Amino acid sequence: MNKRQFFKQHLFAGVILSLICVSLWACDEEDDSVVYDTGIDVVFYNMDSLSKVIVVTDSLSDSLKVLDDTVTYFADSASAVEDSLVVVRLLIQQGDTTLDSLLIELVDELVSINQDYRYFFGIDSVLYIDYQEWLAVETKIENGNVQVLSITNNLNNQVVYYDDSATVWRIPLDMNSDLSDLTIEIGDKYYDLKIGYQRSIVTNEYGDVLVSSYGFDEQNIESTSFDSLQLNCKTSDCVDIESSIYIYF
Repeated sequence: MNKRQFFKQHLFAGVILSLICVSLWACDEEDDSVVYDTGIDVVFYNMDSLSKVIVVTDSLSDSLKVLDDTVTYFADSASAVEDSLVVVRLLIQQGDTTLDSLLIELVDELVSINQDYRYFFGIDSVLYIDYQEWLAVETKIENGNVQVLSITNNLNNQVVYYDDSATVWRIPLDMNSDLSDLTIEIGDKYYDLKIGYQRSIVTNEYGDVLVSSYGFDEQNIESTSFDSLQLNCKTSDCVDIESSIYIYF
């Protein structure tokens, strides 16, 4: 083999190897540029806890009404006695000595009324603080504020843990399947949730390649542990970023 043939063969082999490397690198770059992190917003409504909290807030509200009326009664009574004292003192100053005993009785009555007023006002103030705290809990539950501890993808056993409570949860979806089989941990209980969808690769306005999920349907969302669910889509395609699931338990 002469030098020219040797050079041609090795040059050809080198070109082929270079093309293979470029091809593989391009594939790697394409894979790296695709964003697979997708999900759908979910709001959890703990109706069981809400019903229990409402019982407490309703009871506290009724008690506060009674206490408010009681405090108002003693305040009005004290005001009436004070008005009587003004009149009696004026008459005594004008020389009526027959009202001295009445003056003492009115003073004692005012002291007693003020003691009762302060007692019930203190109870009313403490109860009002408790009522506001329970009312805040009720509002949080009504807004869907819950603490999700973890979400497990049962298809690949990947687990996502959470530390803080929230009102809207971005539920991660499995982009290697048209079905996400999930286990959601809330408090000391575990709930199952299966979400079916379709997948597509799209490019956003920044040129990023994204895997998008769409085609959500309530018939393809199942759970044996949650009480009920409702799907809300802003578009007919039910794209993930424009859709939400409301779950009641």
